[in-house]
Amino acid sequence: MVKATHNQTVGNQGERLVQHYFERKGFKLAHANWRKHGIGELDLVMHHPAQQRLLIIEVKARSASGADGQESALRAVFSPKKQERLQILTEAYLAENPALANFTLELLWVVAQGCGNEDGQGASITCYPLVF
Repeated sequence: MVKATHNQTVGNQGERLVQHYFERKGFKLAHANWRKHGIGELDLVMHHPAQQRLLIIEVKARSASGADGQESALRAVFSPKKQERLQILTEAYLAENPALANFTLELLWVVAQGCGNEDGQGASITCYPLVF
């Protein structure tokens, strides 16, 4: 068994925290780490059946909880190439899941800070809508 690196642990915990955050708001997990060969991966796909909302969520998890300069630094990581890939992945996902195509689509970039400890206590979540 291969031991997860610190970054993998932080990333996995960040995705779980974000998933639980949206589940508490009535969303259901459609897919986690949905992959399209040759293109990439969607971190989380969640839907709210009653509200007919579909969320495509890109999670950026950080172990540090300090927010000074984090937003601008993380925005730099979300490059135009990454945005284009996310758009292509979203289109591919909807093509393979036509039952969700009529839902209101929202693309979110979610920063989970303070991840990496055993229980995730003290972590914070900040959501940014993505508009291309």
